[in-house]
Amino acid sequence: MTLRLTELLRRGARPGPRITEVICEHNSERPRVLELVTGGASVHHDVGDGVRLVRDVLDVQVVDESGHRCGRVGEVLLERDGGELYVTAVETGVRPVLRRCHLGWIWGGAPTRLIPWGSLQPRPGRVHALISPPVPKRGRRYHRVLRARRRAPS
Repeated sequence: MTLRLTELLRRGARPGPRITEVICEHNSERPRVLELVTGGASVHHDVGDGVRLVRDVLDVQVVDESGHRCGRVGEVLLERDGGELYVTAVETGVRPVLRRCHLGWIWGGAPTRLIPWGSLQPRPGRVHALISPPVPKRGRRYHRVLRARRRAPS
């Protein structure tokens, strides 16, 4: 069963205090969620260098190894497996942002990109970019067309 982090934060997993932070393992292809932090509570367990998904991942710019921007993380996808939650991927683009604002109906075909968690290199603590594998470059012909459009009219 797939869950979205922002929906989990909005509705909560159970009645009572709202979930404000989700902490997962740091070094793993499919990290397990270690703790759900509710309200203003501090972290009870020793999570070591766990990644805080709200603080460290959500709305952070994804940059590939060659320095090209791949978009901001608009959503973190979680999967429930046997009573445990695991982080599977992040979603970038306009679609997750519209969905978070309850405006997904405006543009159903809004661009989005799923990046598997295993291809990211998140770091604990607030960072400005997550690193992903390089994005395939566009063909030379595409760049020539863009250059032709930018020229001033004669």
